[in-house]
Amino acid sequence: MAIMGAVMKTKSARREEIKRELKNFSGVSLESESPTGELILLIESENLGALHKTSQKLEKINGVLGIYPLTSRQRTKNKKNCRSTRLAVLNFLCLSNFNRTNFIFRLF
Repeated sequence: MAIMGAVMKTKSARREEIKRELKNFSGVSLESESPTGELILLIESENLGALHKTSQKLEKINGVLGIYPLTSRQRTKNKKNCRSTRLAVLNFLCLSNFNRTNFIFRLF
């Protein structure tokens, strides 16, 4: 299992449609939205290669300007790697002053 936190930049005119389209992607969840409109995603796949392919597909959505990974990890027998990825995403949200109540519950 691999996990990645990412920031998605979008055209403001297409943001609502993009949010709806994200629901069609298995393993992709919209965790938060910044005050300036960036979408914060948590992406989970079977391995790092699959994460890369999912990111490429997300970039092709009409109105997406870019996907910017925060961090990614391949889960091993030791779950510490996966937890450190989640902590890195949480740290980003804290530094960015996101409304993160629901995100924190999902993260842990």
